[in-house]
Amino acid sequence: MSGLIPKFRDVSKKSLRTVALCGFLAVFLGLALPQHIRAALCVGSNLPYGSCYLQLGSYPGEYPFAMTMINVEEKLAVADLYSGVFYKFDPSDLNSGSEAVFGPLGPATYTGVTYHPGENSLYWLVKIAQETRLVKSSNGGNQIAGGSTTLTVPPGGYLAGLTWNESTGTFWTNDIENDVYLELTIDGSFTGNEITSPGTTTFGGQAHGIGLTAVHQPAPEDTWFLDLPYGTPADGQARRVTRVRTTGEEFGLFYELGFDNELTGWVTGIAWTANGSNGGPSEFLADLDNNRIVEVPVLDPNSPSIIGLTCSADSQNSVTLSWTNPVSYDTIQILREGQLIATLPSGVDTFIDDNLDSDSFSYSVKPIPASGNNLPAAGCNVVVGFGRLINSAPHVGGTPRAITAVESIGLILVADANAPTVSWYQKDLVASTQGDAPFTSGGTAGVAWNSKDDTLLWLGDASSELILTDIDGTILSGPVTLASPLGGVLGGITYDPGIDSDTGSYIGVDRSNGVFFGFNADGSFTGIQISFPTIGVEIAEFAYGLATVGDPENLVIDVAVGSSSNGAIDRVIRLLNSNSSGFEFDLLPSTLSGSIGGIAWTPVGSIGISSEYVVGIDTQTIYELSLDLSNSGDDFRRGDSNLDGALNLVDVTKTLLYLFGGGTTSLDCLDSADSNDDGTLNISDAVALLDYLFSGGEAPPAPTGSCGADDTDDALTCEEYTGC
Repeated sequence: MSGLIPKFRDVSKKSLRTVALCGFLAVFLGLALPQHIRAALCVGSNLPYGSCYLQLGSYPGEYPFAMTMINVEEKLAVADLYSGVFYKFDPSDLNSGSEAVFGPLGPATYTGVTYHPGENSLYWLVKIAQETRLVKSSNGGNQIAGGSTTLTVPPGGYLAGLTWNESTGTFWTNDIENDVYLELTIDGSFTGNEITSPGTTTFGGQAHGIGLTAVHQPAPEDTWFLDLPYGTPADGQARRVTRVRTTGEEFGLFYELGFDNELTGWVTGIAWTANGSNGGPSEFLADLDNNRIVEVPVLDPNSPSIIGLTCSADSQNSVTLSWTNPVSYDTIQILREGQLIATLPSGVDTFIDDNLDSDSFSYSVKPIPASGNNLPAAGCNVVVGFGRLINSAPHVGGTPRAITAVESIGLILVADANAPTVSWYQKDLVASTQGDAPFTSGGTAGVAWNSKDDTLLWLGDASSELILTDIDGTILSGPVTLASPLGGVLGGITYDPGIDSDTGSYIGVDRSNGVFFGFNADGSFTGIQISFPTIGVEIAEFAYGLATVGDPENLVIDVAVGSSSNGAIDRVIRLLNSNSSGFEFDLLPSTLSGSIGGIAWTPVGSIGISSEYVVGIDTQTIYELSLDLSNSGDDFRRGDSNLDGALNLVDVTKTLLYLFGGGTTSLDCLDSADSNDDGTLNISDAVALLDYLFSGGEAPPAPTGSCGADDTDDALTCEEYTGC
């Protein structure tokens, strides 16, 4: 959240208008999305919980932020962030006009407001200079004498959002820097009670939640709850609202923020009412990017939905869904990619979806109560096959960035971005020891282990210095300065053992110009230059980490990249001799990180298969992902390079043209061209197939007579095979 705080304190209004423009473009692009994910105006009586909108209201001020319902007036009050003005809306018709009213302290930063029904007054969170004050005013905004208290904000904290909880007779506010919700009394003292954001407890890293609202729910228990907006580190803003008790336990009511309910922008305020425009409970949310107020239904369902949904993939390409049923339901529906795949009886709390292809999958679990009420569906995303999550661990050092696997001692080295410090891990991510990088100051941008001479090459973050050390940290050469041949900003580095090379070389990334380039430990260039790959139809625009995959015959590199439409690094693509190999996977379902640093490949990870280790900078977590390619990709026949279902001289010719035709011939199924199943493509594959066809040599390894999967874990896969 620290990256967002300056927007409230110091940035110019011009820069916030830029944010608003980006939000408008997101909504505009949403008009071209498929019908099932376009915004939905609520229709009917049994409305979905939170996932449609009741009304949209234009905001007449500059930056809508804090909001509350003034019950006695039946008005919705929305405070402008900076101007000192707040606006009163008719909640039954947001577009019927609004009344502009001055706040109690004039122009200042207003980050929270709540109505106190017992006193029939408003309480405000106002930041002036370095002070945060709790200010009391009339409903008309006039400060009440003696109604200003300077709060003792927790160290490093920043308060945004304020709500009054009638059951406890206290306020709750959101410390958005520390991702916690704090209880405070009417005199401004903190009680010591706090709730950790559901985003932090579920995903780790920053939750990006701003605002909160107290909610009275008469059934199944007559009490008050808190509705909390939050997101994942990858979201960068709130993307869901979850209902919790004041003890922090999730109740089982929640909804997503997005195109369905027209909440695509930065949600900065939320207010609940028992009497919305639909005649029942609803919530109003401030969308700062799009400068509007959105109302969504949150009807009392008389029972909660499921809680604690998790989904995990195993080595057999099966996904296990597990959840908790807080009450008994009539049935439970399981959906994959929006399609119903199973209906379970009452009491079931697990489901296994098996025999899946390697891919990313989205699941929903929707309980159906006997009453027929429309409860929200819980959702989760998971990667199956290559890229599935094996393990993760919080980083024990500072802010992690660079990573490499040091196979000579079987350890993973993670270097920090903000200091010359490093941490060593075993391959199961149990922390081993800590040490120092070879720089006098600053952090590490990249580090690579040289498998031929057992050394480490380090790239400094601030100075772009290259320093070569042994694995104990003793400096062997350097520093020398590394500059991209195109002059751009550098990212991670990796070692390339080379083909028929005694020393090998290194590969770096020019993040500004979209290329990977070869260089030596002395900073000189090798001449290798590879453009960023495509992601779908887009050219990748973001890249940082890259890892060479051990292959003596080919240059095989895994690169972590992202496109402009996603705005972050979110995918790993394997390049084979500078071309996409067809091997790629999503990072977000496994890491939920919006800031990926280095990646490192190892032939034998913690469970005996090849793995990729990935650094989540914002989550400060190290992840181990499976790269087991056995049984992945399309089924095929070994040796059938031209995909016609037969083995003949044409297949030999196709393989030779791919290898020596100067890039004029492509292969959709690399596995099928690997005739001898040694995990590499070279002339020995053509020789082996010729020997079988014309000299009575051994038949290619399975699958041959009929189509099948590749049982070998290697760097090749079969993107598409049409010969079955």
